[in-house]
Amino acid sequence: MRKKVGLMGFGRTGKLVAAEILKDKTLSLEWVLKKSDEHAGMYASDLLESGGRMGKIYSIQNINVEQLLDHHTVDVMSRNPWFNVG
Repeated sequence: MRKKVGLMGFGRTGKLVAAEILKDKTLSLEWVLKKSDEHAGMYASDLLESGGRMGKIYSIQNINVEQLLDHHTVDVMSRNPWFNVG
């Protein structure tokens, strides 16, 4: 069974992390949370040309973090240290 991963941040480093998660057959990128609403509703796998529909992108401007976690539970969260949710 794949471990479900949520990713906070989708800048340069976040995209590299997402690409590695998408390559790993033991992991499933469930969602990406961004500060901006650019690409909201799209999938990280589409933007990174990885195939499939993994890592739906959400914006902190449009969704409450607690609501995201309540509706899209994950086993692991990866967060860029510069990504502030508060």
